[in-house]
Amino acid sequence: ATLAAADDAESIAVAGAAIAAALARLRSVARHLDSSPPLPQPGGGQAHPMVLLLGAAWPVLQPLAAPSARSAASFRALCDFFVLAMRAGGAAPLLPWLPQLVDAILAGLAAHNLAHALALASDGAVCALQTLAAAVERFGPEEAATPLLSAALDRAAGFAVPNLAAALGASQDAAAPLADVCVAFLELLYRAALFCSEALPPPLLDSALALCAPALRQPSRDLVRAAAALAARLAESDELRPRLLASEAGPARALLGGLLVALASHAAHEMVPRVADAMRALLSCCGAEAGDAVLRAALSAEHAFLTASSAAPPSADDFHAAALAAVDDALAFRAVACDFALLARATAPPPQEALRSQVFSASIRSPPD
Repeated sequence: ATLAAADDAESIAVAGAAIAAALARLRSVARHLDSSPPLPQPGGGQAHPMVLLLGAAWPVLQPLAAPSARSAASFRALCDFFVLAMRAGGAAPLLPWLPQLVDAILAGLAAHNLAHALALASDGAVCALQTLAAAVERFGPEEAATPLLSAALDRAAGFAVPNLAAALGASQDAAAPLADVCVAFLELLYRAALFCSEALPPPLLDSALALCAPALRQPSRDLVRAAAALAARLAESDELRPRLLASEAGPARALLGGLLVALASHAAHEMVPRVADAMRALLSCCGAEAGDAVLRAALSAEHAFLTASSAAPPSADDFHAAALAAVDDALAFRAVACDFALLARATAPPPQEALRSQVFSASIRSPPD
C-alpha cells in the first residue's frame, strides 16, 4: 500500500527498498526448505514446508506484483522469491499454486508493459520473463500444467511480441533498448520448446519464428546466441519441426538467411560454432532435397547483403556445395561455417590467399585463437 501510494521518486525508492529487504528475509527462510521433509498436518496428511510458507505469505505477496512495477528493486526481489520457491518446493507439491504464481508474474509483466512508453524496455520485464521461464522449466514436464503454461505463454507473447517485432524490424537503434527483453523472451520460448513443446501452439510458434529471424540480424551477442539456440531446438523437435517446413520460402529459409547474415557480419568469434550448429540442424531437418532448395533460396535472398558486406564475398555456389556435403559431420560443418565467416569478413589469418585456395576445406577444424 505504501508503494502504491508513493507519489515521488524518493518515496517510491524508499518503499521499494523496504519491500525488497522484507522479501530478502523471506528468501533466507525459503532457501533452507528444499531439503526439509514434509510436515504432518492436524487434519491428517503431510504438506511441504514451502507450500505452508507460500500459504502464509500469499496475502501479502499477491498484491505486490503490479505495484512493484514502480520499483525495480522490489519487483526483482519478488521474482527472485518466486524462483526460489519453485525450486525449493518441487513441481508436484507446488502444482496447485501454479495458477496463482503465473497470475502474479503476468500481472507484473502487464504493469511494466503499461508503465513504459516503448513497452517492456525495463529490467522488470526481463525479471518477469525469466521467472516465467523458471516456471516453464520446473512445471513443464507435469502434464497437468500444460494448458496453464500454454495460456501463460500466449499472454506473455501478447505483451511482448508486437513491440519486439516492431523494434527488430525497424533499425538497430530501435532494437537496442529492447535487446535484453527480446533475449529473455526467446529464452522463455526455448525453455518451452525443451520442457513442454505441447504448450507451444502453432500461432505462438509462428510468433517465435517471426522474432527469431530478425533477432539473428542484430549485432548483439546475446540475441544471436538466444535466437540460434531456439532455431536449433525447433529443428530438432519432432513436434515443432513441421512449422519450419511449412513452405520452401517459409520459416526455415528466413532462419537460414538470418544465420548467414550473422556469420557474414557480426556473430562473435565464440558464437560461430553455435550459429553453424543451428544452420546444420535446420538443413538436417529439411532432408537432402528440401535442404538443397532451402539453402539455395536463402543464399539467393541474401545475395545483395553478402555482396555488399564484403570486398571479396565467398562464392555462394562453393558454400552451398560445401555445406550440403558436410551436413552429416558436425565438425566439418563448423569448419565450413568458420571459413565462410572469415572470408566474408576478410579476417582470415595471413596468407589469406592460401585459405582461399582451400575455400571451405574441412581440414580447417576450428576458428583461430
